[in-house]
Amino acid sequence: MILERVEIVGFRGINRLSLMLEQNNVLIGENAWGKSSLLDALTLLLSPELDLYHFVREDFWFPPGDIKGREHHLHIILTFRETQPGRHRVRRYRTLEACWSPCEDDFHRIFYRLEGECGADGSVMTLRSFLNSDGQPLPVENINDQVRHLVRLMPVLRLRDARFMRRIRNGTVPNVPDVEVTARQLDFLARELATRPQNLTDGQIRQGLSAMVQLLEHYFSEQGAGQARHRLMRRRSQNEQRSWRYLDIINRMIDKPGSRSHRVILLGLFSTLLQAKGTLRLHKDARPLLLVEDPETRLHPIMLSVAWQLLNLLPLQRIATTNSGELLSLTPVEHVVRLVRESSRVARLASWPGRVKRGRWTAHRLSYPL
Repeated sequence: MILERVEIVGFRGINRLSLMLEQNNVLIGENAWGKSSLLDALTLLLSPELDLYHFVREDFWFPPGDIKGREHHLHIILTFRETQPGRHRVRRYRTLEACWSPCEDDFHRIFYRLEGECGADGSVMTLRSFLNSDGQPLPVENINDQVRHLVRLMPVLRLRDARFMRRIRNGTVPNVPDVEVTARQLDFLARELATRPQNLTDGQIRQGLSAMVQLLEHYFSEQGAGQARHRLMRRRSQNEQRSWRYLDIINRMIDKPGSRSHRVILLGLFSTLLQAKGTLRLHKDARPLLLVEDPETRLHPIMLSVAWQLLNLLPLQRIATTNSGELLSLTPVEHVVRLVRESSRVARLASWPGRVKRGRWTAHRLSYPL
């Protein structure tokens, strides 16, 4: 299942936005196009660690410079699509049976709508519903329970620079998991990864994984983090550049054809590292949606290249925002979407599939004006 479409009307800095998504998406644009509002919406509505979000007065859009003109209604529609026709019948999605809607292209979709109403007294009401393909509400019982299960299956993990990771807190101190148990899990996963050793020794693999941990600690994964937390595998290798080189070799090894099992192992490792950060526990059937916010902010270009290759290996949907020419040069041009704020909406000005002939454009040329 992937998040296929996001429609936002009147939420924070976005007056109107309709955005189609693919498996991998790189969003570029001016700073004022509404990036933070889009990522905040997905983070708040699909967070794996918070209860269902209720809109507040500050969530309602108002014209720039006219706070008294604040809107009193907002709505967000998230459209989820099965990856292949018939996949909605598998065990993982059985609980959501009442939420799926058949569509003309033979795919089934889930249309999840949230509405906010702001009263004259400042009170805010949040309404949730599941729609059919015609936009009419479905007779779903226990809507909140269905939404919670949807979030468990496809939670959002927002990865961003640690300097900006202090905004969404639940005010509780997490119970830190047993670090030794997690370390043993990492060792086990490392041994599994080594079943095709190629030219890597066990020590080199562990150094590569250590570089991965350093990357996650330095840059990624605020979910589940609190004031009190342990840091895993803090010992730096004597030669940090060598660790990053080994990680790059691991990337290339896993990226070869027939390496699906290794990707699954990598996903398990990634999940283990996230869970080691605090109380966050992903459901066993979860396939997180990764939000990668401006990864170039503090990573050296070489480290950025290795980290991006690592993320490309994960079998997960990804939405990244960037203004980095280096990152765009690593991205197929059909995955790039340019967003620009217009007077009444945020417009998608680039829809590359079907419009760009192979060999005529490159990501390097696209990134040059940036």
